[in-house]
Amino acid sequence: MIREMQEADLADVMEIWLNENINSHDFIEEEYWKNKHSRMQDSLSKAKVFVWDEDDGIKGFIALSGNYIEGLFVKSEHQRQKIGTALLNHCKNIFWSLIMHVYQENQRAVNFCEKHDFFVRDRMNNAETNACELFMEWIR
Repeated sequence: MIREMQEADLADVMEIWLNENINSHDFIEEEYWKNKHSRMQDSLSKAKVFVWDEDDGIKGFIALSGNYIEGLFVKSEHQRQKIGTALLNHCKNIFWSLIMHVYQENQRAVNFCEKHDFFVRDRMNNAETNACELFMEWIR
């Protein structure tokens, strides 16, 4: 079920964030994600975060600052079970437009976004990672 993140959920959400960033971005040094951990934890504690929670714990989350998706992650073992789609659709029911950055080399994420009617508005080089990011948008 989808619910708002509670303070007690932050450690689980951050674990998902770190593990899935490392798993899905093998073109970026693992150390980058570890160094960004505390900054992201601060950011997520201020964002609107929805989690997919089942009896045995949190399986995924989506974090928003306004209509900007700061992150959408599902544990590897629970991917392809429509959890990411459910979280995204939950936010589509709240906003008339959603925007996000996706690394171009993360083809699974790009495909997921395109499948859910996001389109590329711009491409840019991320100064920290030196990888190409796509600025993507969905409009109702």
